[in-house]
Amino acid sequence: MKNLWTSCFIAAVAGVAVTVVQSQQPAQQPAGERKAVADRGGRGGADANTTRTSKEELERWMKELSNWGRWGKDDQLGTVNLITPEKRKQAAGLVKSGIVVSLAPETMPGKIAPGGSGPPLVGPPLGSSTMDINFNKQGRTGWVHEQNYALTSTHNGPHLDALCHVAFDGKTYNGYSLTEIATRDGGCSKMGIGGVKDKMVTRGILVDIARMKGLQRLEPGTHIYREDIEAFEKWAKVKFEPGDLFLYRLGGSKGSGLDPSFVPFLKQRDIALFGGETAHEAFTVPGFDVPVHTVIMVPLGMNMFDNLDVERLAETAAKLKRWEFMFVAAPTPSTRGTGSQISPIAIF
Repeated sequence: MKNLWTSCFIAAVAGVAVTVVQSQQPAQQPAGERKAVADRGGRGGADANTTRTSKEELERWMKELSNWGRWGKDDQLGTVNLITPEKRKQAAGLVKSGIVVSLAPETMPGKIAPGGSGPPLVGPPLGSSTMDINFNKQGRTGWVHEQNYALTSTHNGPHLDALCHVAFDGKTYNGYSLTEIATRDGGCSKMGIGGVKDKMVTRGILVDIARMKGLQRLEPGTHIYREDIEAFEKWAKVKFEPGDLFLYRLGGSKGSGLDPSFVPFLKQRDIALFGGETAHEAFTVPGFDVPVHTVIMVPLGMNMFDNLDVERLAETAAKLKRWEFMFVAAPTPSTRGTGSQISPIAIF
C-alpha cells in the first residue's frame, strides 16, 4: 500500500521519551493505554491511591521480581523461555473436543477518522472508507483485492507487546538501554516482536471471577486481587504452572481490573504470558505511571496481550467446564517491531 505511514510505539515510562518508527510527529502513548488512563481519571494525575500497593513497593518489586540475567546476560526472550517443547506437548494434550475459539474481535470497514495514536494518514481523505476494493480480470478469471487503511499502529486493537515496548528509568528488560536499542527510523535492534514469531504455543487458563461469583460481569470498579485468583483456581479445579498463559475476563465491567498488587503471583508461579480484554491499566498508583505494563514487562520480561476478545472463550469454557486450553499466537514477524496486531486462538 503506497503512501501509508506505519507506526510502532515504544512506551518509555518515568520520563523516557517514546520512540516512534517512521514518524516525525510528537510521541504519543498508544491508544489502548491512553483510554485506560483516561477511564481512571488521568495518567498519574489522581492524588488517591486506588490499589493495595504503593509507589515504594512497586519500585522495590522492580528489583525483587527481576528476571534479568536469569537466562543469560544477552537474553531477549524473557519468560517466553519458560515455554519449552515439553510445555507445548502438554498444551497439545489438552485438545479433546477440537473446538477452536478466536480471541480477536471481528472488524468491519469503517471511516478514516482524525486522531488516533499514529501519525496522520497520508492517503485517502478523512471520511473515506478504510477499505478500497479493486477489481481485476485476466481472461475469464477475475478477483478482488483491497488496500486497507485501517491500521495506524501495532498497539491499537488486539495486539501483542514486544519486550522493547516499555522501559523504566531508561532500561528495558534485561538491562538494555532504550536509547541504545531503539531508533526512530530503525525500530528495536533488540527484543523486536519477530523474535517470538514461532514461540507462543502453550497452556492457557482463563480467570473468570464473575462466573465464579455467579455474575454475568463484575460490578463496576471491581479490583481483582491475588486471593480472588487463588479462589478461582480452587473453584475451577485448575492451577497455574510454569510456562502458562494468564488470561482474565472482566465481562466489559467499566473501571474494573487486576489490582497491581497481584503481580508477584506471576513471578512466583513462573507465568510465561499475560493478557486480557483491556489495556490493563485500570487503577492509579500516584508517582508510578502505567504500573501493570511497567512491572510485568520490565523486570519480569513478559510479553503482554492487550484488547483481546475473551467472551466466546469464556462461554465455551463454561459450557465445557474446562478453563484450560491450548493457546496459539503468531505475531507478524517484524524483526524490529515494537508489537503486532494479533489474532490468537484457543483450542479445547
